[in-house]
Amino acid sequence: WNSLHQFVLLLILPLMVGQARQGSANSILHTFGLIVAIIMMPVAGALSDRLTSRFGRRRPFMLAGTALDMVFLAGIAWTFGQPLSASGIGMPAWFPFSLNADFWVLFVMYLGLQFSSNIANGPVQGLIPDLIPEEHRGFPSGLKAALEIVMVPITAIITGRLLGRQDWDIVYAAQTVMLVVAIFLIATLAINVFGIRERQISRAEVPSRTVSEAVKRSFEISRQRDPDYIWLLVSRLFILSGIGIISDFALFYIKDVVFA
Repeated sequence: WNSLHQFVLLLILPLMVGQARQGSANSILHTFGLIVAIIMMPVAGALSDRLTSRFGRRRPFMLAGTALDMVFLAGIAWTFGQPLSASGIGMPAWFPFSLNADFWVLFVMYLGLQFSSNIANGPVQGLIPDLIPEEHRGFPSGLKAALEIVMVPITAIITGRLLGRQDWDIVYAAQTVMLVVAIFLIATLAINVFGIRERQISRAEVPSRTVSEAVKRSFEISRQRDPDYIWLLVSRLFILSGIGIISDFALFYIKDVVFA
């Protein structure tokens, strides 16, 4: 996501919709993509809670989600070359925001990537509670978060070097980054599929709530019952909003203002 959000899209979107609309295009992708993620993550997590497969509860969803990721990553990379525009295909004159057909295909592929990645990501959140006793969960949770943070500068260095190659066209470089992302996803999936030992749960261990009840409950927040949790959510909203406003648009400022 760091490769796509903070680098690739910020260089490709101006080619599709123009510099004047690049920020709006980025916001459209993020807003609708996050709506898909908000819905899909708890749904996939609830479904995985109830899976009695002999391969475990989480890994089948990780495998299916990552397989779909490959399809949508390929679709996103395909749109970077704007093949529809090159063939003279555009949207009808009444279409909102942009008549560039490739942008709207990118929009659909991006929503698909949010859909598929959260099929994997929701169940992943259950691995530590599944495999680690409650009194020992703090350290592995902290280690997992630390590794995710370490990956941010590593991603920036790798992606920046690929996109900054002078002998590569920007579209080719962006497509190469998508290939690297796909390879990395497959490699880390393999580690989880072959390195994790999940046990098959019995029918008696399946939660009594239905999936719809579980998903509904995850969105039910009571001011009387959960006052401290509400403060946590509000504070996290402001923190992530500040980070997002800067990181998701910083490259526009550097590209269009600092190096103008």
